[in-house]
Amino acid sequence: MAFEDNIKNGTPFSTPSGKIEIFSKTLYDLNRHKEIPGRAGYIECTEGPKDPLRKKYPLQLIAYHTKKEGATLSMRSTPCSESWILRPSG
Repeated sequence: MAFEDNIKNGTPFSTPSGKIEIFSKTLYDLNRHKEIPGRAGYIECTEGPKDPLRKKYPLQLIAYHTKKEGATLSMRSTPCSESWILRPSG
């Protein structure tokens, strides 16, 4: 079970309060409330499906890389070397 040690033994969490935090003062104090709110919630993706630039640039590249691969990501170094091209609907 996740956090079993914290729950059974009362081990503090690695947060400023040592508890599970619903609101993070640390994030709130960054003063970037629109981009990084102090509480969990949905944030519209920048350059996502509702961005006005989508009409001019309809294709979107969604990729990932792991810490192991860092900035030297190439198609040959990825665990799954498949490419996907998605056509936007509408």
